[in-house]
Amino acid sequence: MQDYANQIAQMFVGWQITIIDLPRLTDVGIGQISLDLLSGDTQLDGRPCEPFNIGNVVRAWLDDAIERDSLTSGYVEGVQITCDFEVNDSVEDWGTRRTLALLSSVVVEANQQSWTGTSRKSEVWEKLGEAPWLIHDA
Repeated sequence: MQDYANQIAQMFVGWQITIIDLPRLTDVGIGQISLDLLSGDTQLDGRPCEPFNIGNVVRAWLDDAIERDSLTSGYVEGVQITCDFEVNDSVEDWGTRRTLALLSSVVVEANQQSWTGTSRKSEVWEKLGEAPWLIHDA
């Protein structure tokens, strides 16, 4: 179960949220996503909200993992995810810079025990005029 917690935390800060869900994060700027993975209940800064696409991806992975590992129905009792995020855009003389910071924490409850996983990600992108965003090489 520790591997489940670690994998889910890593997935939650992976490419899916930084590409597919990024416009929602950018609109908010800074906040926290809370997700009950089994029920699908999602909150943004403590208020119910529409699910993020990353939730569906992680839930599909969990369902596959449970089947792959031949766990009985109901073995995994709960999966709680929180993800603190901050997206900042700044205009520079040469163009625009976007910084993204993500920190996810996952608690997996199974067989009357719990396991915790965490993962973080920081990226900087740059954009010149109408060109696409490019990852900044530090």
